[in-house]
Amino acid sequence: MGSVLTIASIVTILVPVRARRLAQKNNAPGGIAAHRNWEFVAVGLILLGLLLMGMQSDVLPMLTVQGGLRTLALFVAIGWLVLRRKEKMAAAGMILLPMAAVLLVSSLLEPPHAVATSVGSPFFTTHVALVFLGLGGFALSFALSTLFLIQRRRLKRKQFEDIGQLPSMETLDLLNFRTQCLGFAALTAGVAMGVFLLTQSASGRGLGDITVWGTCAVWFWYAAGLHARVVLGWRGRTAAVFGVVGFGSLGAVLTVVTVVFGGWHGS
Repeated sequence: MGSVLTIASIVTILVPVRARRLAQKNNAPGGIAAHRNWEFVAVGLILLGLLLMGMQSDVLPMLTVQGGLRTLALFVAIGWLVLRRKEKMAAAGMILLPMAAVLLVSSLLEPPHAVATSVGSPFFTTHVALVFLGLGGFALSFALSTLFLIQRRRLKRKQFEDIGQLPSMETLDLLNFRTQCLGFAALTAGVAMGVFLLTQSASGRGLGDITVWGTCAVWFWYAAGLHARVVLGWRGRTAAVFGVVGFGSLGAVLTVVTVVFGGWHGS
């Protein structure tokens, strides 16, 4: 049942995206297939699927790879629902919604793994939830950074066709900063809680964990980017590059953790 709901959520994400692209290309109304409410339906389906996963197992879905990917897709989709309230943000949806769909498809391809009961504590659950919230913030930053670089390139090349449909570079830069701050604050809290959990464990297992080192590398990258912006005044293109490269590195970490190690912290 969970897989059926996930497939349905993928359809309700991709069909409207495709309909909007065709409508834009043909300069015609998108019809019911392109309606904005489909995104609420997709979020509801993802959430329902996660609830069913939780009811069928002894741990929260986000503690597994399948549930974690779907949780991240949920945060990305919710982030888009918040972001789309800003003017001229449709292009960001063309990045974020397919990203959510890719995460959902990946969760279907990933076989379920057993999760040790020792990682099912409320502290570990909060730690993982904060980390996923941080990743969701960085996903929004990635979309905004990409749009900023596209906008900047088109202006430099004097390609002004349909450029009024994109937000201004100032708006993109400001929203990029805010979403990076959101992601960094959540990730920092999640990492801090992870360090606390590590100090409570006598095994020292986390010191050799790729998830730990990968998360720390992402944290230091965004910390450097925000420091460069706040202290050194680096804005615009530099901040956008930090957003794109940072999320690309984050995706590489998730791929390694999922494909090679089969779960968060090897669980």
